[in-house]
Amino acid sequence: MNNYKIIASLAYGKKFSRWIIVLFYICLLLCVAIIPLAVISAILANEYEVLVCLSLPLIGIPGLLYIIIQISQENKNIRKWQKDCILLPAHIMEVDRIENSVTNVIKLKISVKFIYNGVNMIQQSGEKNKKKGNIFYIHPGYDAIFSKYSGHQVNILYSPAYDQVLLLEN
Repeated sequence: MNNYKIIASLAYGKKFSRWIIVLFYICLLLCVAIIPLAVISAILANEYEVLVCLSLPLIGIPGLLYIIIQISQENKNIRKWQKDCILLPAHIMEVDRIENSVTNVIKLKISVKFIYNGVNMIQQSGEKNKKKGNIFYIHPGYDAIFSKYSGHQVNILYSPAYDQVLLLEN
């Protein structure tokens, strides 16, 4: 089932593209490169105020590493789920929504109904995800990408071994 382009999963929401991951790696490399350049510049120019510039990469490196590790773990899990998945028709319905009046972004929590081996199954976004809300993942189970699917009959990939649902590009 590697032929299908996976856009999102119910556990994690929207899947990050390769370009976004490459961008995070480039930012990480820039942060790492700034450290020796700032130290060399401070020593050669005898301007030790340049060392204050080290605060940005020293804060950025752990943050970028955390984000890269999280994205890599999510993508690894999605690849694992994709190995035994089955293409099934499903109906997707909105369960709840969060509207941000500042950015005009609407995030939905969805429910996916499908039939697997003659059994009616219903799964909600975020219910298999063990993450609690934190600074990077404020509303578990809610994502803006789900609005594209809400109220539609679509094909999904279902992994029976891991009991996970993957949403495909329309």
